[in-house]
Amino acid sequence: MDMTSAARPRPEERKPLAMVFITPQQQIVNTLAPIEALRAGTLFPELNKPFMGKRGER
Repeated sequence: MDMTSAARPRPEERKPLAMVFITPQQQIVNTLAPIEALRAGTLFPELNKPFMGKRGER
């Protein structure tokens, strides 16, 4: 199936899926295994902060 120019988004409509920012001070020490990272939503265990449901209260 050939995409016509009408089917493609215009360059100004293309938006990035995600952006990453790593500060110069951040050092990558530990990473999760790929399947664990997919489940956690992050590659870095330090950033794995599960949603508790009550503004951080337990």
